[in-house]
Amino acid sequence: MSSNFKRSLVNECGRRGERLSEFLFHEGRGKDLFRAHESVVARGCENDESIGVFTTDDGSIKKNDYIFNLKRGLYEPLSSAISLSNAIAKAPDFVRRAKEIAPGFETHTSMVLNFLLESPQYRSSCPLKLSVPLCWTGDQVALLMGTCAFDRVKTRRTFMKNAHHAIFGGENALPFELYAWAISQVLSRALKTDTFYSFIPGVDLLNHNHHTKANCEIRLVQGVEGVEVVAVATRDILNQNEEITISYGNELSNDEFLRKYGFCVENNENDYIDLLSPTGKVSLSKKTDFADFTKEHIKRVLEKLAEKRQILNEVSFHNTFLSEKEESNSQWINAIKILRKGEIEIIDFVENALHL
Repeated sequence: MSSNFKRSLVNECGRRGERLSEFLFHEGRGKDLFRAHESVVARGCENDESIGVFTTDDGSIKKNDYIFNLKRGLYEPLSSAISLSNAIAKAPDFVRRAKEIAPGFETHTSMVLNFLLESPQYRSSCPLKLSVPLCWTGDQVALLMGTCAFDRVKTRRTFMKNAHHAIFGGENALPFELYAWAISQVLSRALKTDTFYSFIPGVDLLNHNHHTKANCEIRLVQGVEGVEVVAVATRDILNQNEEITISYGNELSNDEFLRKYGFCVENNENDYIDLLSPTGKVSLSKKTDFADFTKEHIKRVLEKLAEKRQILNEVSFHNTFLSEKEESNSQWINAIKILRKGEIEIIDFVENALHL
């Protein structure tokens, strides 16, 4: 049954929910291309356009139940295969220029064009604002100074701006802000496996949780009409109003979560910091084994840690720019706080370990 989920999209999730409901349940799209478990609903907040999926007040879900089930006809028009095929047929020079930038980049940018030009209904169901650094202002990016994400964010922004200019030849064809928004949608929302790359409407509402806590996972199953995408419960979900979550990546650090998805998670066990020393780059985390560190090595590391701490502390969260936005509880502000807090904790941990 899909009635509970369909009704909740319209009643609970504002503009995004209404647009997604129109896309998923449009009569002309075919029968039963999307099915939702009768015990799940969508809930959202119109201010930041976030939407999550939760169990109902009176429902329960058993292990291996399908939360969502999407047939090929719903997601295939949004896939990399269709996007690239259309781009090759309609704009071969565009594909050639994108391919010259980097191997495989023509796939991402073909999906951008398909997303912007061929998929208006699905596009209108996506967030109007994204918190990923590619869409940030320069002032926002500057607040990353000192973190391991700072240089990587700047590098990605430079790469994307150069790619945009090389492909489109300037702002007139497609403004960079719109291109950055669209490619960020591709990178953060599309499901990618070894043989599969596509937006998955409905499934892309599922938020992240650590893999040991997530109660759902995405699987590809062979159906009568081709490969179907299913979100499967990995355990019994008996609690009322429990959020349905998946893991976006078991080994991702907050640096990677921030750049790709625009958020960070507290106490991320995969966090690390990089130090540049005369002997090269050193990566340190709470998992680092210091048994082989020499006295000279320890001295250099402690010096670099002190320098890094100073840089991190120079960007205060009490400056005017952040103070004006503090009450908004914006996702990007929280992400920066968590990222910087995690790196300070690693510095504390390493310093304590090396001073013993």
